Amino acid sequence: MSPKPALKASSPLNSSPAVGAMLMLAAAFLFAILDGLIKLLGPPFRVWDIAFYRFACGLAILLSIVGWKGNPFHGHNRKLLVLRGITGSCAFLSLVAALRLIPISTALVLFYSFPAFAAFFSPLIFKEPIT
Repeated sequence: MSPKPALKASSPLNSSPAVGAMLMLAAAFLFAILDGLIKLLGPPFRVWDIAFYRFACGLAILLSIVGWKGNPFHGHNRKLLVLRGITGSCAFLSLVAALRLIPISTALVLFYSFPAFAAFFSPLIFKEPIT
């Protein structure tokens, strides 16, 4: 029997191997701009205001990319996706609050230390060995 042909990418975003790296660089650049803007906004904007505008702009960007045709981000386990959304929202609110209260450098060092915490807590919570 001959092997099945590989599925073709349905999205133009999957057509180039460099697209993933470019999207990651763009995300890092946009987060750097967002962090700077959060510091520049000052006291008139509360954490909730910043989070609302960030979520609204993110929704507008996603809708402009994928359109109203369908949801390419659907999953098989909706409960887990909802839990991920709630924890991601809490993490973003915590990041914005930290950026408002402490220097950007300290907040980002704490924010990007999550792999160390994941490695530390994975054996405790999920019984996974650290490799």
